[in-house]
Amino acid sequence: MNKIRLIAVDLDGTLLDSSKSYPADFPLWVKRHPEIITVIASGRQYYKLREQFKEIENDIYYVAENGGAVYSPQGELLYSDSMSNENYLEAVSKSVSLPYSEPVICGIKSAYIRKSANAGAVALECRKYYSAIEIVDSFECIDDSILKIAVYIPSRAKSVYGSIADPEHIAPGVTAVLSGDDWIDIGKSECCKGNGIRFLQKQLDIRPSESAAFGDFINDLSMFDCCDMSFAMANALPEVRKCARYITDKTNEEGGVMDSIRKHIAL
Repeated sequence: MNKIRLIAVDLDGTLLDSSKSYPADFPLWVKRHPEIITVIASGRQYYKLREQFKEIENDIYYVAENGGAVYSPQGELLYSDSMSNENYLEAVSKSVSLPYSEPVICGIKSAYIRKSANAGAVALECRKYYSAIEIVDSFECIDDSILKIAVYIPSRAKSVYGSIADPEHIAPGVTAVLSGDDWIDIGKSECCKGNGIRFLQKQLDIRPSESAAFGDFINDLSMFDCCDMSFAMANALPEVRKCARYITDKTNEEGGVMDSIRKHIAL
């Protein structure tokens, strides 16, 4: 086994428990292992990630918005993969028409929700994943580079996703990815966490054989493609466990990521 130089970790259902807390020993492990690049790879907004990992914010890299943007530990935007205006407008139209949907427009500068009677409740839910949020009158006149559209569909995302899984359903070159029980992410077809990891591997001269990834959901599979040491959480979806090289002994509620890192990578 090659020495691991990069570890990419998903958050919800992976590093975080149901209270949205990471293992107490995670920050100390990161600080004790500067020789290993730690990457937080999430569908969350960069500003929220930096806020959430305040005690080690300058010790980790960030692959935010499911691969739409990559940031250095110092906060420099290293890479982004924004949608064209034409595709964005078509995708917005489709996302607004989805049943039970509340679209959240995710840009480099902020996330945007539409002004409505339900805006307050949507903003409250979104603050779990986004720190910078603006309420706008229209999605058509946002002055920002748009990375994706995160569609909030409480408890119904999986059933709605089945109706839009066809890659051409949204817009040419734009696809929908199931990213949680309540969320569907709509963005560029080639945009994924794996591409964000590949960018860092190239920039830092790190090979897939020197990389590990942890995930639990469909949007984590692209990381498994570029990290030879792929771990599915014990609580991961069956199709995710099937694609991983390893399965953690413990779930996210039991600190499965740290348990496997210490057993297989570094104490």
